Amino acid sequence: MRQRYQQNDTTDHDHASDRLGTVHGFKQCGEEQHSIQKLNGGPLILRMWATIYRATPQLVKIPFTQVDITFSLLSFLFLHIIRVITTPIMVNTYGWPANHKLTNEAVASVVSMFHAALLVPSLYVCLRTQPYRPSAKFSESPSWWNDAAKALILLCNGYMIQDTLFGVFLANYTPGHGIKITSDQIPFIAHHVITVSYMLSTIVVEAGHISAMILMFLGEFTNPMFNSYLMAVSTVNLDFCCGMSEALFQPIAAINAFFYILFRAIISPPFILHLGYDLILTKEGRKNLPLPLSIYFFTCGLIVLYGSVPWIADAWGLLKDTFHGKSILYRL
Repeated sequence: MRQRYQQNDTTDHDHASDRLGTVHGFKQCGEEQHSIQKLNGGPLILRMWATIYRATPQLVKIPFTQVDITFSLLSFLFLHIIRVITTPIMVNTYGWPANHKLTNEAVASVVSMFHAALLVPSLYVCLRTQPYRPSAKFSESPSWWNDAAKALILLCNGYMIQDTLFGVFLANYTPGHGIKITSDQIPFIAHHVITVSYMLSTIVVEAGHISAMILMFLGEFTNPMFNSYLMAVSTVNLDFCCGMSEALFQPIAAINAFFYILFRAIISPPFILHLGYDLILTKEGRKNLPLPLSIYFFTCGLIVLYGSVPWIADAWGLLKDTFHGKSILYRL
């Protein structure tokens, strides 16, 4: 039986919610009594995040709240430094063309994968070391766990801000002409705005953070495969530069397609439906969060899922072509 770390194991929950206690491996609070072994500060990876979070000075708060976002701003700066370091390495070492749009997009993919590498293992440990209930309150968990969870949420916020600023606004800025946003970038901006508002809202109301973290985990798990695929597509459009070949491109595309369909079309929908059920229809959900906010959270989950549909369809086509031994380059 896996270990769980918590302050209190006696919280009452709806019987109906208890019957939906297990969703793809994360067991819901109230399903059964678990043996609890308290460690000094919990798992090492979470102690690390809690320590960094506590060491961060609180300098910038969201207006009219006590929520400090200094950690997000420092995460933004840290990820920007990664972007600055990555650019010359890709140009000088791997042969990407300098000052090229596709190179800038590839650099953004590297930063995104780096962010996911930091986030996903820690999110997994967070979700495994507390009872899974999307509407849970921070007060139900030990302080070290709360600090680690807030650090991960604010890290993701910092990434979203960085990605929007450099990936959209500055990338589309022309001196003398300003910023020109294309129509296909609107969903990208909307996704990031929704994500930031969702995650910060859970910290403001001190509840619902687990619903945000499970969506973060499911979304970021496919990040390395997806961004590897995007980078591979860019190399094809650059006449197979940077060591790419058709023989290498095929498995990169197929692996991405498999995991994208697995997570976005198979695993995510039940989690999002259960999230909506717990937030909106259970007594604890209605008690812990304002109903309009819960409806907003559920709607955000559905919007993100709907936005994945074209990519799921494309991934399915890639898998079918791979299965039948066809080249998938014609799809680009």
